[in-house]
Amino acid sequence: MNSTEIAVSTVSKSPLEKLQTQLDKDFTWRKKELTIAKANIDSSTGEALDFNLKVATMILYSHWEGFIKNSSRKYLDFLNKKRYTLSKLKNNFKVLHFTKNILEVAGTQKKSKYVELYEAFSKEHEDIFFVNSESNHIINTHGNLKYEALEEILYSLNFETTNFQTRDNFINLKLLSVRNKIAHGEYYSYIKHTSAEEKEEFAKKEFFQLYNEILHLMDIFKDMIIDAALKESYLAN
Repeated sequence: MNSTEIAVSTVSKSPLEKLQTQLDKDFTWRKKELTIAKANIDSSTGEALDFNLKVATMILYSHWEGFIKNSSRKYLDFLNKKRYTLSKLKNNFKVLHFTKNILEVAGTQKKSKYVELYEAFSKEHEDIFFVNSESNHIINTHGNLKYEALEEILYSLNFETTNFQTRDNFINLKLLSVRNKIAHGEYYSYIKHTSAEEKEEFAKKEFFQLYNEILHLMDIFKDMIIDAALKESYLAN
């Protein structure tokens, strides 16, 4: 492809295509790293296996949190560029838009600030939707992306929680709890059963189940964003 073709290809990409490309690219490099971690587990035994399982758990969590946070921000950047007036969007996006104003009022007793907030709300037919997607007040994993924090993000983006509710045990207990023990220097071993062979096979099976579930949830989240962008489900009507 020559430079002219590349330029045309870049220009012709729609905002939705750009969003999908960004999410696919982000998901792909994370999956590659996780595949390497999985291969290390497959090829190891004994203490090396236990160590590789711990390393893989840390990497799995980092990609889980990183992907949810990054893809959420990409989606909000996509909406920023749409330049919709607030009145055209669903209420959760209005709340995101006014989050900074709400937080400023929350810490004061000044009635003048309350009036400013009220006046800001009343301009939804004029104000253009915009959020600072990088702000922790907008998308916040709290450094511990447990199910409850994920639920808040899903609500903020107007996404259903159905696909994630049945996996809360995997998120909170199988991933986050174990990750925190390892990260905080507590003793943890995946290898718990009786015979050496049984211990290792069970440990691998336990982690691979977690690995597949979390990757699946990341993929679902990505699809939800693309589907919402495609169907314009962020619109009030």
